[in-house]
Amino acid sequence: MNGILYGATEFDEDGGVHAFDAATGKLRWTYNDNAGGVERWYVMAVGNRPAVMHGKRLYALPAL
Repeated sequence: MNGILYGATEFDEDGGVHAFDAATGKLRWTYNDNAGGVERWYVMAVGNRPAVMHGKRLYALPAL
């Protein structure tokens, strides 16, 4: 999506969703809901925005 590669971590209370510049591999940002849980994170594209799920929570994140 617009030159950004999104990745989700799993089973890590400090994990979350990472956004990388696809051309350079540079980390652009990390999102964590600070829930402290170790549930797996999921990320999917919804139009030009990423949507992420952690546990039973669903978040729509801004497009880059």
